Amino acid sequence: MGMKKTGITQSQLVRLQQGENEVILELTKLYRPLIWGCFRGHPFDITAEDWQQESMILLIQTGRNLAASEYRAFTSYFQKACWRRMQRLKSPKNNCMEQTVHLGDLSIEAILPKQGATLRHLELCVVNQITLNQTTKPLRVTYDLMRMGYLQAEMAQILRCSTSKIRLDLGKVRKQLEHG
Repeated sequence: MGMKKTGITQSQLVRLQQGENEVILELTKLYRPLIWGCFRGHPFDITAEDWQQESMILLIQTGRNLAASEYRAFTSYFQKACWRRMQRLKSPKNNCMEQTVHLGDLSIEAILPKQGATLRHLELCVVNQITLNQTTKPLRVTYDLMRMGYLQAEMAQILRCSTSKIRLDLGKVRKQLEHG
């Protein structure tokens, strides 16, 4: 029996939405080919355990986002969610390692001589970070999701609100950054 013939049942979806651990294990076994198919070509810093945990989170999120009557669409949604998550993890833009460098007594001018544009860019980044720290937590979360590459519809699903609310929040953040 392959994946094409068997999928999630309506009762399994209902149990998943109720948070039963047994059904999560059942579905992990059922969707094993799909989960590990998406794992091929993974970035080196992502282990199999990390991906297994990510896929279980996606399994639960997909179950919560579907109505019980939409159980036939679960496989398609779950497959798309796994593929998108792996693409985000592969993307260097969204998966950069942040490092804190202590400058000691050195100034930025001493490190980057005659780099006026770079200095202005660094100052702008610092001002933006300070401005973001002064915003409300929901706006910061929305902005962080946008920086991670999520679409507005996906952000709305994650934050359980409408896409127009996401658009408004992103507009507020942009306005604060422009005037901050």
